[in-house]
Amino acid sequence: MDIDWVYRYFDVMSKHFVKSLLAKGVFPDATTRWTALGYSFEDAMFRRFLMYAPFLHSEDAADHTLVDDNLARMRKEVEAYSGQRDPGRDTRERDRQDVLLFARMIKGMENGQGPPKTFAEFFFWIIFDAHYPIVAKYGRYPYRNDGNARKYTEEEKEFMKLTDGFKRAPMIKEEVKRLAEHVKNGTWEERSDQRPLK
Repeated sequence: MDIDWVYRYFDVMSKHFVKSLLAKGVFPDATTRWTALGYSFEDAMFRRFLMYAPFLHSEDAADHTLVDDNLARMRKEVEAYSGQRDPGRDTRERDRQDVLLFARMIKGMENGQGPPKTFAEFFFWIIFDAHYPIVAKYGRYPYRNDGNARKYTEEEKEFMKLTDGFKRAPMIKEEVKRLAEHVKNGTWEERSDQRPLK
């Protein structure tokens, strides 16, 4: 049931935190801001990416649009740094229409096609664009429905079928029912601590 905390608490809090930094004009988005603190270019870019992650995980298409230009700017910086052209430039418009792209990418990794191996490959990886089409079409991530105690629409059921249950929260029916009660009542279940004992 920790998925409840991820979706209804941590995702919400991290997005609000980053939006407050943006509103105050103190969002650490300049590579030079990080490198001046002693971080390498690669570390700086990765930290910037992490600051944008709450928007990529948001179920609000406007949040994805908000970070679009910034992620494109980061990819151009990586092109200049690595001396490589971002191959995603050629497929971006098509990728941003493909609701099954994210599922294919993750399943490809699971089937041995592996994640990006180099820094530049990571930043050129189309995963940045793969989230948007799902939210643009469904207004949310269908695979989060169980973890948010939501009912599936017929269209979302078809998506889950086409993607083989992609990223669906591993919850049994009793957990989904219990979570629905928590959502309805505005209550929370204590987080579990499943770390190994020392």
